[in-house]
Amino acid sequence: MPNYPLVEARNVGEKQRPTAISLKTSFTTSEKKAALGMVNYWHRSSSQLPLAHYVVDEAELYRCVDIRRQVYEAPYRSIAVMLCTEPLDDIRMWDDTARYSVLHKTATLVAQLCLAHKIKPRLLDEAALVKWQKRRSRRRGGVISRITGEFPSERFILDVQSEMIRHGWKDITW
Repeated sequence: MPNYPLVEARNVGEKQRPTAISLKTSFTTSEKKAALGMVNYWHRSSSQLPLAHYVVDEAELYRCVDIRRQVYEAPYRSIAVMLCTEPLDDIRMWDDTARYSVLHKTATLVAQLCLAHKIKPRLLDEAALVKWQKRRSRRRGGVISRITGEFPSERFILDVQSEMIRHGWKDITW
């Protein structure tokens, strides 16, 4: 189970048993302290409902909500991971130092979450997501990309699988 600094959000949802991971754009910069700014906002009593379980910027990664609790903007039974980045028009912009660091830290986190919760390291396309949500399936879904703009999805999943192998994953039959 991944262990990252917790800055607990004030508002949390109902109980859940996670079966998927949802990635989302923060619409902020990727620079250091962007994630801390977001989690500090969610920690205040006057904040809106939390938007993610984890927030990642180029230097830091924070946990905001226990993954056994829902966050309201994430799909049913999913762990929400917010990437500190603005929407990108060109996929090559992910090769920038700060954004690449966000991408790699997120891949490592997603790999750890997949291993801890037996979630398949695969992307759910929109059709699979709709089918999965309609059934409210307990089966392990995968990774849901809700990134606004261009995102290197295939490269990201390969990075997740590489990290899982590095952490001891051997069972490719999930």
